[in-house]
Amino acid sequence: MAKSLTSFFTLSTLLFVFLVLSNTFETPTMVEADDCERPSGTWSGLCFNSLNCNNQCIQYENAISGTCKNFECLCTRPC
Repeated sequence: MAKSLTSFFTLSTLLFVFLVLSNTFETPTMVEADDCERPSGTWSGLCFNSLNCNNQCIQYENAISGTCKNFECLCTRPC
């Protein structure tokens, strides 16, 4: 019984040390830049359909996405 308890604590300690060390040497992750919304330069008229606005922003303005807000097509781009 004592041997199995000692083995358990040894294994637990090794696992803990491994987790601490692996977390210490973890490479930093890339953080994405903030995105900004601007009115579309190619959209004309009121915006009722976000899917059409999204397609317009992506295809013609090289934006990440687009959406209708307050009847205006807004394109999302990196700041």
